[in-house]
Amino acid sequence: MIVVGLVSSASVRGIDVAVCEIAGAPPALRAEILSALTVPWPTDLRKMLLQTWHPGQIDMTELCLLDVAVGEAFAAAALEGIANAGFYPEQVDLIGSCGQTIWHQVHEDGHVVASFQVGEAAILTEWTGITTISHFQQRDIAAGGQGAPLTGYLDWLLLQHPERFRVVINLSDIASATFLPPRTASGVEPLAFDTGPGSILIDYAAAQVYGNGAADSGNYTVAGQVDRTLLTDLMRHPYLRRRPPKTTGLEIFGETFAAEVWERARRAALSAHDTLTTLTAFTAASITDACRRFAPHSADEVIIGGKGRRNTALIQMLREALSPLPLLTHEDVGMDSDNKEALACAVLAYETWYNRPGTLPALTGVRQPTPLGQIIPGPNYQKLLKSTWH
Repeated sequence: MIVVGLVSSASVRGIDVAVCEIAGAPPALRAEILSALTVPWPTDLRKMLLQTWHPGQIDMTELCLLDVAVGEAFAAAALEGIANAGFYPEQVDLIGSCGQTIWHQVHEDGHVVASFQVGEAAILTEWTGITTISHFQQRDIAAGGQGAPLTGYLDWLLLQHPERFRVVINLSDIASATFLPPRTASGVEPLAFDTGPGSILIDYAAAQVYGNGAADSGNYTVAGQVDRTLLTDLMRHPYLRRRPPKTTGLEIFGETFAAEVWERARRAALSAHDTLTTLTAFTAASITDACRRFAPHSADEVIIGGKGRRNTALIQMLREALSPLPLLTHEDVGMDSDNKEALACAVLAYETWYNRPGTLPALTGVRQPTPLGQIIPGPNYQKLLKSTWH
C-alpha cells in the first residue's frame, strides 16, 4: 500500500511529507519511505500559527480560518510530495495526517483532557481524492490515553531487536523515550513517554545568541559554561518527577518557559553563551534522568533520532551521560530520523485502515489496545475496500 504521512512540528518549521510503501502486519509489518520532503509554511500562515502559542492572541474567527488554511497547506504539501515521489494521486491509497498541534491540555495531575490540531482533513480528501485518516491524538485521549507520544508504537513495530533491550530517544521539539524489550522477552511490556524539552529551549536560546535562522540550520556553537545553580533549579521541574504515562508540550516547555529562564539567567549575570549551554545541559539531563528514573529494565543500547540529533553538543552530552551504553542513530538501524514522525503518521493510518491498534496501554496509557484516527472516505474508498478487505 502507498501511504502519505503528513506532520508539522510544534515549532512550525515546515510540513513534513513522507511517501511510504507499507505492507504486512505486526509483527512482520514492513514500512519504507520512498520519498520525503519538507514544504515551508507560507510566511503569513506560519506567523499566525506561532501566535497560537500565546492564548488570547487569536480570536475564534481567525481560529476557524486557520483550520481551513492549514488544511489547504497540508493538501498542497501532500500533492507536492506525491509528485516529488513520481506518483499521481490516483496511485496513492491513503493519507495519514497528524495535523498541526496548537495546544495540548494537561491537568496538574497529568491527566490529558484534550489536544487540538488544526488542518481540516476533509480538505485533504477533497483536494487529493485520497481517503484520509486523521485525529489520531483525539482517539487516543478518548480511550484514556495521553495522546502522545505517537512515535512509540512505530518504535514497537519497527525497532525491536531480537535479543537486545533498546531505548529509543526521539529529539523533536519535545523529547520522548521508548523502552523496547527484545522480541524474545515474551510478556515484557514496552514503555513510552515524553521526557521533557527536546530542541525547543535550545532553539530559543540559539536564536537569542545567533539570530532567528540558527535553530533552523542547526549550525552553531555551544561554547559557554554550564551554570550548575540554574541547572539544578531547572531539574526540580515537577514534570520531570511525574510518573509515566505522561506527555507534555509547548504549553509547559515552550517560548514562555524559555523566555522566563532567559530572563532569570540575565538577572544572574550569565552570559548568553552560558545560558545556551545550560539549557542544552538541562535538555540532556532531563532525558538521561528520565531514562534512569523510569526505565523498566536495563538497556543494551540507545538509539537517537529526530531533527535534534544534528545538535552535536547535545548529542555529546547524552553520549557522556549514558556511557558506557552504545549510542546509535536511527540511520544505523535503517530509519530516517528527519522523517520519522511523518512515517509514524503513515503507519498509523495503515494500521487504522485494517482496524488494528495504533497504541498500547504501556505506551500512551489507553485502557486497551486501540485503533486510532477518523477515516474520511475519498473517491478511492470503494476500490480500496475491495482490494484490501476480503
